[in-house]
Amino acid sequence: MTPTNNEIDGIKAYIPRLRIARWPKGFKPVPIKKCDGQTNPREWLQLYSMVIRSARGDSYVMANYLPVYLDPAVRIWLTSLPEESITSWGDLNRKLIESFQGTCNRPGNHFDLTRIKQKTNEPLRDYIKQFCAKKTEIPNVPDQQIIVAFQGGIRSDDLVREISRRNHDLKLTAQECFEITDKFASGESALDDIRGKGKEKWSKKPESSKKDKKRKPDNVDLQLIAQPQELLEE
Repeated sequence: MTPTNNEIDGIKAYIPRLRIARWPKGFKPVPIKKCDGQTNPREWLQLYSMVIRSARGDSYVMANYLPVYLDPAVRIWLTSLPEESITSWGDLNRKLIESFQGTCNRPGNHFDLTRIKQKTNEPLRDYIKQFCAKKTEIPNVPDQQIIVAFQGGIRSDDLVREISRRNHDLKLTAQECFEITDKFASGESALDDIRGKGKEKWSKKPESSKKDKKRKPDNVDLQLIAQPQELLEE
């Protein structure tokens, strides 16, 4: 005889049979980021399933342990579903994807890279870091589109020409482009250091020396100085 809904603890939206789970001995799945409604639900469920499988859990364990990995907002969604409206783990997957597919943050495209620009007086290496950080958020962008977007944000005409020269056959990779830029940035930094030392050298004023100043004569009898020589001999 199948237990009734009131006889079994768990999520009321599950049918009674789905809420019965046989927990593996020593069940301890590795922690992952909780489902918050912003991440892609399909990708998150794939990761969650792998984690539970690696801990020897089956689909019943997945369904019953799921609330532990949900942020409060998503957990409220689950507990607010009509009673016994979810019949299986697959059914729960479909409902979760349908409900949060539209609210998740979607990856950008190569046009987002073109919005990254090197600011006035911004060090070249800072621009490289900012551009690469954005690039990691956008999957599957061809190298040539990355290079074009990267060049478009550089302020140095010399560097733009050098990248174009090296990429004349359109075979330059994005990694090679960044290596060229890094070497250029090293030279730029060294030149700034030289200029800075030169300015520091010429900005130092020589200290005034009291020794160079002429000393005023000591107090003497000015009348004696003014006397003719013969008067002094008397």
